[in-house]
Amino acid sequence: MGLVALGLSLLAVVQAEPLGEEALVVALPTRTALPTLEPTTTPLPSPTPRPTLAPTPTPPACTQSEGRVEISSLPSQVLAGTFHFRIYLPPCYSATAGSGYPVLYLLHGLWSTDDQWQRMGIDDAADRLISSGQIPPLLIVMPRDPSTNYPESDPFDKALVSELVPWIDAHYHTRPERTFR
Repeated sequence: MGLVALGLSLLAVVQAEPLGEEALVVALPTRTALPTLEPTTTPLPSPTPRPTLAPTPTPPACTQSEGRVEISSLPSQVLAGTFHFRIYLPPCYSATAGSGYPVLYLLHGLWSTDDQWQRMGIDDAADRLISSGQIPPLLIVMPRDPSTNYPESDPFDKALVSELVPWIDAHYHTRPERTFR
């Protein structure tokens, strides 16, 4: 029962009984709201997005467990020749082309070459540590110092810093910040 109907019912009861000493006094509202006939504006719901005909492709998860070692070189003005190096690329390196990787530069010992680290199993060790989650995927650069001279007379360090590091950053997906070297 609405408020208007209730109010009218109570008013009818009060008027039908004579007023006596024990008369029922009922306070009625002085003004009753009546419904309006004007339409109200209700916002329309937003349309539900329709599914596309073709689903968005999800790249397949990488299933590789082994990285690879590439042998490469670049021309060097500092060394007055070719700067040879090897680079370890972690599993799924090609599949994750957009991400940058930390870079570890491993220098071989005197009288050795850039293959020293590979002969010692650096690529297998990196694969195991990456797959177990002990280290993040990273690039490992193993440059060859062609000189057998002692460091003070060898331009290798200058070639490494001014030529190899910038070349690696330009040709591979690296994190070039100092904290990622």
